[in-house]
Amino acid sequence: MNSSRNIVLYAVILSLSVLSCNVWGPDLEPIEGDIFFFISETHSMNYYDSIKEPDIVLNMVTEQIYGQKGSLIISRFRVTKNKIVIGIKGAQQGYLCVTGPAYAAEKLEITDGTYELKISYDGSTDFHTVTVTDSMILITEEDAVFTRPETTHIYWRYPPNSFAYKISKYPAEDDFLDSVRTRSSIEEFSFPDSGGRPLFGDISSDLRFFKYENDEDFDTIGSVLKSFTESVLTKYPEAYIGIRNWKTKNFSSYQFR
Repeated sequence: MNSSRNIVLYAVILSLSVLSCNVWGPDLEPIEGDIFFFISETHSMNYYDSIKEPDIVLNMVTEQIYGQKGSLIISRFRVTKNKIVIGIKGAQQGYLCVTGPAYAAEKLEITDGTYELKISYDGSTDFHTVTVTDSMILITEEDAVFTRPETTHIYWRYPPNSFAYKISKYPAEDDFLDSVRTRSSIEEFSFPDSGGRPLFGDISSDLRFFKYENDEDFDTIGSVLKSFTESVLTKYPEAYIGIRNWKTKNFSSYQFR
C-alpha cells in the first residue's frame, strides 16, 4: 500500500498544530520547487474532538524547506458547483520553532461528482480533475507544472457504519468477534492494496475492518467488549482489544480494566 509518505505528511500537518511559537513574520516568502497535495477523508479538522463524520480535506505541502520558525502557505480557496479554485500567494514564516515545509489544510464542502481543480501561483496555473464517489477520491493530473499529487492518486473513503478492530497479545483474535456476532450483525471487509486507506486513528497494518448496522449496534459492540474484558481478558493482563468507528467513537479494553 502506498501510504508511508502520506503518513509522514499527516504527521507533519498534525505536529504543526502543537509546536507553535505563535510568532508570525510580516512578509510572504516565495515558493520554490513543487507543491505536493492530496485530498482525503480525515478527522484532522475536528479540533473539538467531537464524534462526527469525517471531512474531505485538501492538504498541501511544499518541497521547499523554510527557516527555523516554519511557514504556512497562504491560499485563497473557492469551491463552486464543479470547480475547486486555489490561489496561492506565498509562504509566511513564523509558525514553528523548527525548520519545515510550508503547508495548508482546507476542508472542501463537496459531494459526489467530478470537479476541475485549478491551482494558481506566480502567474502559472495547473489543472487537475478530482472525482469523488461514495467509496473513493481520485485525482487525475491534466496539465500541471508545479503541483503534484502526493504518492498516490486515489484515496479510499470511510464506509459509513464501519469500524477498525485491533487486538494484540491474545491467542485467539476471533474469540471476541464470535462474542460480538451473538449480539450484533457485522461483516468484515478490506480496502484495496493500491491507494491510501482511511487511518481510523491508527497507521498500523494489522487492523481488520468491519461494517455494522447502525449507531446502536456499535454501542452494543462496545458493551460486548466490556463484558469480554471483564470475563476473559483478566487472564491476559497484557492483552489489548480496541475498536474505533468512522466517526472516531472508540472503545478499548483499557477502559474496562
